[in-house]
Amino acid sequence: MTHDAATIARKLRAKGVELREPASAEELKQFEQDMGLTLDPFFRRLYSQFNGFMSADGDNNIELWPLERIRQERGESLEKGGERYFAFGDVMLDAYFLMCCLTRETAPIYYGGVEEEEAPTASKFFAKFIAGDYD
Repeated sequence: MTHDAATIARKLRAKGVELREPASAEELKQFEQDMGLTLDPFFRRLYSQFNGFMSADGDNNIELWPLERIRQERGESLEKGGERYFAFGDVMLDAYFLMCCLTRETAPIYYGGVEEEEAPTASKFFAKFIAGDYD
C-alpha cells in the first residue's frame, strides 16, 4: 500500500517518530538549485511535510536526513542504471546509507555500499516502515 506525504507524516507521528520541521518552498528551491536536479513530486511533498526524521526503536535506528545533510553528503552519490542516487538517510547510525533517486520516486531504495535493494520504490519503503518492518 502506498501513502501520500501527509498520511506518511501522520502515521509516523502515531508511531512516535520524531519528525523535523517541514522544509520551506525556498529551501526546496535552493536545494534543487544546489544539487542540479528537480525533485520528484513525491519527495517535494514529503519534505514539505517534514524535513527528515530520527527513529530510534530498540536496537534499530533509522534516520531520514534533512535536505542540508543530503547536500553535505552529495559526494556519496553514485550512478546506477543511468540515474543518480543520493544518500538520503542511514540505518544503525551511519552503518548503512539509504540511497534513492531523488528525481524518480519509482526507482528502488537500496543500501549504499552493498547495493542491496531495500524497497522497489520510495513510497513502498515508507509503507514498510509504517507497517513496522523495521521495528
